[in-house]
Amino acid sequence: MNCKDGGEIELKQEQEQEQELKQEQEQEQEQELEQEQEQELEQELEQEQLDWKDDIGIERIDCEYKVFNFNPLKLSIDDGAKYLSSGIFSFNDSVEETLGNYISIYLPKYICSFFNPRSMLKKSNLYFGIDDDGKVIGIPYTGRIHENFINHMIDKVFSSHMKFPSTQIKDKIRQLVKVEIIPVSKTKIVSKQTNPTPFPL
Repeated sequence: MNCKDGGEIELKQEQEQEQELKQEQEQEQEQELEQEQEQELEQELEQEQLDWKDDIGIERIDCEYKVFNFNPLKLSIDDGAKYLSSGIFSFNDSVEETLGNYISIYLPKYICSFFNPRSMLKKSNLYFGIDDDGKVIGIPYTGRIHENFINHMIDKVFSSHMKFPSTQIKDKIRQLVKVEIIPVSKTKIVSKQTNPTPFPL
């Protein structure tokens, strides 16, 4: 009996070790795949740039556009006077808050749509800064919006605004949500303003 019990214990330990090894290999493969995807995304970002008012095509079942509107626009009287006198505008605080609102409202909705098994979508995109006709409007942010900032807001939405059958499913879907920030050229804005003013035409 003791020999038999000892053999069963050894067999169980071997199975557990094999399972742990298999899990480690799967994790390594997932990490390698993520690194490859990140590198591909970085290369695409280096090459990709849009011009203001570019037409990128109409919305599709796998591609949704949201034009960017301030909500809320935090602008004090002193800030307004400064912008009017200098002609230099910066609404970064309002942009960041509005992006947070957009992500909390639209991300859960379109994740449910894009990840619906009936949709059979392999890849889908949700754009902010493009109107319903596919015209590039952009987001009036001074400087560069960092991916880490957007990812942090997405993490908050996943934690507090969405429910999943399990933590494993939530983590898996979160890994599939990638952030891509595409620069918008201002050349067309300048060329269209034959009589430049502090206000957008």
